[in-house]
Amino acid sequence: MNWIKRLQELEPITGTKRLHEQIYTKIIKEPQDFTPETASDYEENQALLAEIRLAHEDFKKDPRHGEWDDMFGSYLIEMEQLNSRAGQFLTPMNIVRAMCQMIIGMDDDKQLLGKPQMLSDPAAGCGRFMIGAAEVYAKHAGCFNFMFVNQDIDFRMYVYMTMNAILYGIPSLNIHGDTIALEYWEGTVVWRPAGYPTLWKTIPKERLEEIMPKFEAQKVGLQKFIDNAPTMRRRLKKKKKVKHDEYKQSTFMQ
Repeated sequence: MNWIKRLQELEPITGTKRLHEQIYTKIIKEPQDFTPETASDYEENQALLAEIRLAHEDFKKDPRHGEWDDMFGSYLIEMEQLNSRAGQFLTPMNIVRAMCQMIIGMDDDKQLLGKPQMLSDPAAGCGRFMIGAAEVYAKHAGCFNFMFVNQDIDFRMYVYMTMNAILYGIPSLNIHGDTIALEYWEGTVVWRPAGYPTLWKTIPKERLEEIMPKFEAQKVGLQKFIDNAPTMRRRLKKKKKVKHDEYKQSTFMQ
């Protein structure tokens, strides 16, 4: 089935909830309380995740897109759902790829396999530069040796950047907030421990307000920003075992 049709069926005109609202509630938020014992309570959640995955597989087979691309941004463009009056715009993926290849560097092993990088997009949209960076690392380093920080003021974009990170298993902190005003309303961390499916955890506003000033204070020159920023890889290195609650959530993805 065509990927657009699959997503359209999840978002009928007569429906009460838009696609991003369903994803936020049934995939990002509710499954964080999932346990194997309560699996029967999450049948609708897993059914939605399965449909999103099927749509994504169809999307990657579409010759216009390929393995590394932004399904949700492409859907918004196809359905004319971007807020063009407010100047909302998604950078074309061919430009994203070119920029990621130039900035990250494809042949520099010290850059790709050395110290883990902290990458940031303050107006991330659906996370296209995150996907572009992930493609460079996957093809030329064989791993995601970085942590990506996405931020956008549009709640839809926050949901879709987070879902893109989940689908690709990209280590990231995805934030719904105002970059210019330095306001943060919610965040979701996505990571994938070795041997486990992708996991994610929502960070409330109060915790973000504690974390982000330290993060912003490190942005004094690009090199200092990259060298001193905390990374998911360092966190995972210290934790050889996955916490029990994380393991329980991982069974939702299987």
